[in-house]
Amino acid sequence: IIGSFSSNFEHCPYDVVFRKVKALTGKSPNQYIREVKLNIAAQMICKGGKPLEVCYLAGFTDPSYFSSCFKKQFHISPVLID
Repeated sequence: IIGSFSSNFEHCPYDVVFRKVKALTGKSPNQYIREVKLNIAAQMICKGGKPLEVCYLAGFTDPSYFSSCFKKQFHISPVLID
């Protein structure tokens, strides 16, 4: 999904990309990408992945930021999922 967005908007100014993504998803590009990354992370954790490893595999660089975003989206800490 993200790949198709990036190929479609590769040479567009940011404000054009922002408006188009917002129109398609109702979210800013950053919000949308973060949501996709968190959904991927949740799937990996549910399949037995360790939250710290999943954090980096999903594209986050700060485990505490990952944890707070995860809690905000899913209302549960990533370490509590089994």
